[in-house]
Amino acid sequence: MRFISMVLVLISVNAFAINRTEQLNSFIKIWGVVKYMHPEASRGAYDMNKEFVEKYEQITKGINQQEFEQNILSWIEHFDSKRNHYNTTQNQHIEIYADYHWISNFGSPLQNKLKTIINNDNTGDYYAKLRKMTSYVSLEDESKTFAFNQDIKSHQLLLLASFWNAMQFWNVNITLNDKAWNLVLEETVEQFESSKTTTDFERIKDNLLANINDSHSDNLDISLVVNRMKYYPVFGGKIINDSLVITEIRDLPKAQVQGVALGDVVVGIDDMTVAAYISKNFHLCSSNGSSIRARIQRILLLASDKRTIKISLLKRESGLVVDKEIPLYEPSEINYTQASLMPSSFLSSTYTSVNDEIGYINLQSITGKTLKKALTAFKDSKGIIVDLRTHPANLVIRDIDHLVSDKKRFLKILAPVGPAKRAFQDDNIAEKIAGSAVVVYGKKESFKGIVVLLVDRGTQSKAEYLGAAIQQNDNCYTIGEQTSGAIMNSNHYQLLNGQTFVFTNYMAMDVSGNYTLQRNGLKLDKALQEHTLNYKPSLYIDEAIKYIQTAAIE
Repeated sequence: MRFISMVLVLISVNAFAINRTEQLNSFIKIWGVVKYMHPEASRGAYDMNKEFVEKYEQITKGINQQEFEQNILSWIEHFDSKRNHYNTTQNQHIEIYADYHWISNFGSPLQNKLKTIINNDNTGDYYAKLRKMTSYVSLEDESKTFAFNQDIKSHQLLLLASFWNAMQFWNVNITLNDKAWNLVLEETVEQFESSKTTTDFERIKDNLLANINDSHSDNLDISLVVNRMKYYPVFGGKIINDSLVITEIRDLPKAQVQGVALGDVVVGIDDMTVAAYISKNFHLCSSNGSSIRARIQRILLLASDKRTIKISLLKRESGLVVDKEIPLYEPSEINYTQASLMPSSFLSSTYTSVNDEIGYINLQSITGKTLKKALTAFKDSKGIIVDLRTHPANLVIRDIDHLVSDKKRFLKILAPVGPAKRAFQDDNIAEKIAGSAVVVYGKKESFKGIVVLLVDRGTQSKAEYLGAAIQQNDNCYTIGEQTSGAIMNSNHYQLLNGQTFVFTNYMAMDVSGNYTLQRNGLKLDKALQEHTLNYKPSLYIDEAIKYIQTAAIE
């Protein structure tokens, strides 16, 4: 009998633990609905952070499901007022993308109340201001008004809840994630419930952030990487097949002493494979693995808080692998004598002739005026190579008109139009006033020859946006590797601890609406595969020359 009693006690304790986790999960979702969609709360009439902390303290004392639902229903009703009423309008062009199936788990009174709030269009803009002209969301920086204390359990959960709901209601790309966002919350709450220390909390927080599959959200500035960014190697490179090919040396004398040369390959770091080292130290948000590698390969991969780091180096000349412990330096200690595998003529030029029939244009630092000048210089050429493997700092969309002959829309944009609501922005107010940002207008005197567009994993954001416009040239042929897939403007959300999180504000699709550029990147005509042991720095340009020569004959 005593044994049976003990079993029953254990079952009841376990049931309570499960029930409490489920209640916290439900509470976080409901709190977000009220915060962003209730006609009074969304206007800032209540301190929703304070409301969260107080309600959290009640829930964690332990109440059954019926008590929980009645408690939550009464809590919601205290936000209602005579000033602001619920209002529902129907718009068939607006998509509600949040998954609200969890509401059916509640009894009718709470279900009906939540449905009323979710269908409400009379919302305020205290926590999220939606600019109607541009469909850009400005999220309130609550870290300025909330004294976050990482040692307080309710504050920890509030930070997680705030971030989860901000993404739920204002990140239109949330449906592209690898894992359903509701499932992410369930896993996060379970981890939180079993956490004991602030170190556990930091890990849970980073795991939550890492579930946003967006290359704008690689999080390199706020992760454990920051603690390693003290000392640096004198070389950088490109990660190919999970090895680092050394393509640039910043300090030749130091590299020579270390026995490191251009073309050598780092195949191991700290007694791990490069892939294992990246997995351990760079578990960060990204839409594709290639994109995160583009950010870390040149400088951050071997950065450390220690003065040395162990590497296994495959020597290009001998083919032998040697283990080394190389010194690392502060930036001021590096004498920048640059050497690169890339021909200097392509590195330094905004445009240059490859031969009598082919021109090369590097978009990194070129201006619209110089681009027009380059196209004029190459107007009689069979083709031009347009290099978009670097960020085009000085170009705007109108500069691309000289590369396209006809007016064409090159993107469709899904934009936020309300909490967890999105719609295509084909004819918004800003477009009517200033002209469309996703239309290239073209010039009759544009370049008429073959255009080969070079892209790689580093082609991101503005570069992808301009690349999509360049692809409207009827003779454009795109060569390279998967681009970042973060094509539109970035947005910023400030976590309660002051930490900045970046995500993409819009969802970019091709003009048919059938291909999502977000996450997938620009469409390629030919994907290139590079090799570590036989790395060829001119591969992209050689392939472009070959295509132009062949296409010109045909």
